Amino acid sequence: KDYLVRNLISVPFKENQQLEVFFSDMIDSAKKKILLSTPYFRPTKMIQESFHRAIKRGVEITLITRLDLKGDMVDWILSDVNKDGVNQFLGKIKVFEYTEKDVILHSKLVMIDSEMTLVGGVNLNKRSFVHDTENAVLIYSPKFTQHMEKVMELYMEKSKPIEKEIDVNFIKR
Repeated sequence: KDYLVRNLISVPFKENQQLEVFFSDMIDSAKKKILLSTPYFRPTKMIQESFHRAIKRGVEITLITRLDLKGDMVDWILSDVNKDGVNQFLGKIKVFEYTEKDVILHSKLVMIDSEMTLVGGVNLNKRSFVHDTENAVLIYSPKFTQHMEKVMELYMEKSKPIEKEIDVNFIKR
């Protein structure tokens, strides 16, 4: 076999939030690079700490997300929550806003060191790790991961870098 697959199903209130621990361990395993795509980026404290450890190790982290979540439930709050999450990592990781008109980026991808890819419904926010039942597939396959990196390149073509802090409404934060 040239790949290994693991299905992850998370029910946080039944399993002591093991998905959050799994994500933290996955980020901690990175040696060179992490590529991420998520529409909701407001990492939990545990995930934030994992990102900071990766940054200290010299891991290059690239994130593609949305700032304008128009069309989503309570988009007026979620957009500012995302902006606040992005602001926490500006200058530490490469952050891009997906800007394709009339499209809400909804893919959730995590790629580690061009070797493994996680695809599923898990957002990088508290709701996914603490409240929601989630499902994802972890695929260990350099060949598959390189294919998914090409998907990220397509996302990048419709994205712009975020290089300065974004205004966030204090009350919505």
